[in-house]
Amino acid sequence: VALASLQALGEIGAPAAESVPTLLANLDGGSDKRQMTSIIALGGIGPPAKSAVDALMQLLSHDEAGVRAATLGALGSIIDETEPLLAVLERSLDDEDWMVRRRAADRLGQMGEDAMPAVPRLLILLRGDDDDSDLASGALRRIDASPPEAVPQLIEIIEDEDSGRRQRYYALHLLRKTGSAARSALPALHKLADRLDGRSREYVRRAIRDIEKTPVPDEA
Repeated sequence: VALASLQALGEIGAPAAESVPTLLANLDGGSDKRQMTSIIALGGIGPPAKSAVDALMQLLSHDEAGVRAATLGALGSIIDETEPLLAVLERSLDDEDWMVRRRAADRLGQMGEDAMPAVPRLLILLRGDDDDSDLASGALRRIDASPPEAVPQLIEIIEDEDSGRRQRYYALHLLRKTGSAARSALPALHKLADRLDGRSREYVRRAIRDIEKTPVPDEA
């Protein structure tokens, strides 16, 4: 009955904000099920549960990956300012457990272009094992933008002959989205086009054309 009541508070959402102190009392020790249910309920309440942020941040260092993942999900719902949320999510991309990294990448993807500062860290995961590459590509697809400071990483992916097809595709796509800031990648793109043929070569040439026709800021 107690667990069902806690769960109901999360389902009620923002109108249950007065219950935040009660939920906070369940975060430190006690029943594991109560703790987990309270974490999820706080996330259900959303931004009105901001007073729980500090306590939840402490749980990002919990021994149990499931608790860390649930906590990250709650923080992703409660924190409604872009920079603080990005800081939390980028930190969790370094978590030792894939489930937590997955939760962080999913939330970054939901943020869309606002998550662009996280692209350099996601590119590192893109070049990792299959699981990390999958979660990174999903986030990058939804963010669909890249900051100029990621260009050297994108060039490295282009130049690395061991880069997989998917890795190279995302590098090309993001370079196109970067526009004139990606002009330094043109030599690497021309070399890549010379190595390929058919549709792959045409895709690279299209990226080259798009970058070349984008005016630099002084020319705009």
